[in-house]
Amino acid sequence: MLLPDYCSQERTTLPQFHHEMVVDSNTGVSRHKVWVRLGTERLELPVTFSSLSEGQERVARQVLNRLRSREKKDSEKQKP
Repeated sequence: MLLPDYCSQERTTLPQFHHEMVVDSNTGVSRHKVWVRLGTERLELPVTFSSLSEGQERVARQVLNRLRSREKKDSEKQKP
């Protein structure tokens, strides 16, 4: 399942992807810094990516794992 699908299913705010180009000062190579906004939260990884699509996919996967983990913890708290 993809992050937008998960958000639609859970009726939460749809993710908004953002990025900026940063230049590695050591190598001079341009890389992508990618983050996702979910409501008021900004979620990002502390790494940069060689391609925008790679960055978006990786960040989305990590955010989705985090949301699923949070959902699992919440459901375990509700059990008697």
